Amino acid sequence: MILRPTQENEASEEVSEYYRQLKDAFGIHFVPIFFRYIGSFPQYCEYITSQIMPLVKDERFSKLTEEQCKLTKEILSEYFPKGEDTQSFLKKLKDSVEYYQFQKDLFHIFSGNTKIVIIFIAIREAVKGWAIAAKKLTAKTEYGQPDVRVEGNVTAAFVYEDFIQKVYTREVDDRGIPIRSNQELARTNDKSITQSLLSSYMQLVKREYEVLSKTERFLYFRVEMEKIIVSKLDLLPQKIESPINIVLELTQKYPTFAELLHLLSDQFPTTAMHRYLFSGWILP
Repeated sequence: MILRPTQENEASEEVSEYYRQLKDAFGIHFVPIFFRYIGSFPQYCEYITSQIMPLVKDERFSKLTEEQCKLTKEILSEYFPKGEDTQSFLKKLKDSVEYYQFQKDLFHIFSGNTKIVIIFIAIREAVKGWAIAAKKLTAKTEYGQPDVRVEGNVTAAFVYEDFIQKVYTREVDDRGIPIRSNQELARTNDKSITQSLLSSYMQLVKREYEVLSKTERFLYFRVEMEKIIVSKLDLLPQKIESPINIVLELTQKYPTFAELLHLLSDQFPTTAMHRYLFSGWILP
């Protein structure tokens, strides 16, 4: 069996509604890939979404996110400066009349990814231990593991997919007219920031980040930042829970639910951390 995400155009009416709520909550026009995997399990998607919605809308969570963003940006700027090529590229962008909107879009992405990493670390803590129990219950092979595979390259997809190209801010101006994102502005010929320029920037920072993220110094930093987030979970105004009775019920209902639990307890938080740090590091 293959565990695959439920894309927006494949979702049932029920799951589409959960997706709509998540997009509205995060102020984006696409469903982050983490939630598209959860969407493959409608009952669990409902359970998780019902906890995320009041959390994301709470001003105390917004303040917690802002503090985490500020701390992360300060450390990244001071201890992990961008290379000469990236700095040179940004200097050219500063000459553009659209540079202000470019900065806003990138910070909007960073803020959203900060919320996502906090949420998925909270979910990891909630399901910790249940993943192993669920896999034992659904073991299909002689080695005691369910014969389930995850579709695609999880790490690459979760860190970089949908990163810039599909992100739009939903802010409006004083007249109530939606502010266009960089992608929309890039389609206009008289704008100096073009789509190719944005794509080039992303390719440049992605290459540099992939090298940086493998250094011992950065790995240590990532672990310490994760510890900070874990220490702040008690400050969340709305707790995220996933009790054993829910886990057992859904494990019996969905053949691949144990694999989702494994992702929630391991790969999702790890890749969410990379996505969050990457989006913070690329800020001008």
